[in-house]
This record gives sequence, C-alpha cells and structure tokens, in this order.
Amino acid sequence: MRRRSRRLPRPAGAIPLVAVLAGCGGFFAPRVDPSRFFVLSVRPAPDLDLPAWVRSRSYGVGPVTLPEYLERPSVVTRVSETEIVPTHQDRWAEPIRDGIMRVLREDLRRCLDAPRVIPFPWYASDRPDLAVSIDVQRFERDSSGTAWLFAHWSVRDAATGANLVRGDTVGHLDTAVPGESASVDAQSELLMQLARDVARGIGSIPTGRASRR
Repeated sequence: MRRRSRRLPRPAGAIPLVAVLAGCGGFFAPRVDPSRFFVLSVRPAPDLDLPAWVRSRSYGVGPVTLPEYLERPSVVTRVSETEIVPTHQDRWAEPIRDGIMRVLREDLRRCLDAPRVIPFPWYASDRPDLAVSIDVQRFERDSSGTAWLFAHWSVRDAATGANLVRGDTVGHLDTAVPGESASVDAQSELLMQLARDVARGIGSIPTGRASRR
C-alpha cells in the first residue's frame, strides 16, 4: 500500500523569499549624489596706472567679514529683498570666507603687482605695510541668475592702525548662460572688481602717508 505525501497548506499572504529579495533590489541599489561643488576663481587683472611706490609695499588682506546667512555650505539664491533660498544641490567646495580670502589675495597681488600679499591674521614679526579690511554685505545670485556684490573696504597702516582710504564696491553681472557655473564665474569677476577698486584706492594715498615700516 503506497503512502501519499501530504503538503502543508501555505499560510495566506506568504511570499517566497526570492520575490521579497527581488522587490528590495531598488532599496539596496546605490543612490547617485546630485551635489555639485563650486569654487571661486582668480581673473585676469586690468592694466592699472598706479604710482611706482605701490609695487614696493607689502600688503595684508583681512579680516574679511560676511553676513551669517552666507556662511553655509549651500549656495544661496536671493528670491526677494527679505528671502533667500539655500540650494542644497549646489555647494561650495570650501568655506565661502576662505574662498573669498584666497581669491582676493591673488587678485590684489595681480592688481598691485606686489610681490608680497599675506592673509590675516599675521604675526607681528611678519606684519605688512598696509592692511586691507573687507566687509561683505551681499554676495549671491538672484532668481534671474544675476550675481551681486556689495562690500565696504578700508586700507589702514598696519603698524599704527590709522585709516588711509576707504570705499564701497557695488556691482552686479548678468550671466550669459543660465546655471550655477555661470553665476560663480560672475561672482569671481565681481571679486576682481573689488580688488581693482581697492588697488585704485591704494594708488590714491599720498606717498608720505604710505611709508614703509
């Protein structure tokens, strides 16, 4: 007499393990990071007619101050006078303050044709002849892609702290093509405009007031 094997009934709603794993494939699949990282860059310096003494001085750049809303990894877009929107996909590859300092230092060196431009802070033994302070009030793009820069700057005698010249740089540049790359290029151009204004301000200082230490 042949015995018949009995199969246990499958519980209602049971799903084969293979099907479960196949369905989870999308969950375990690697996700692509959409972030893009940007840096400010140095631009060619304009040909400035500056006094000869300008080339013989040493310069310090800093401190550089920024609004707190700019001190974030995300690039921000101003959509109104009272609203900004951080773009989490577009990010700075370095702290924005460091990027501005790095680019301004080289922009000024080129504009002044000076062999020595050092960043703030510096040691007393390495103190420059003249120091440039920058107070950035606005440095972002707007919703149309236009880049903006508002900044106050001053040049002082690094030894005495006496103010020698000060000024404001206000500028904006429309981008030829849409996108964050074009906006960052425009912001880099505006930093060169700031360096040019500072260099011209230095050139206006009477020679006797810009004595070497």
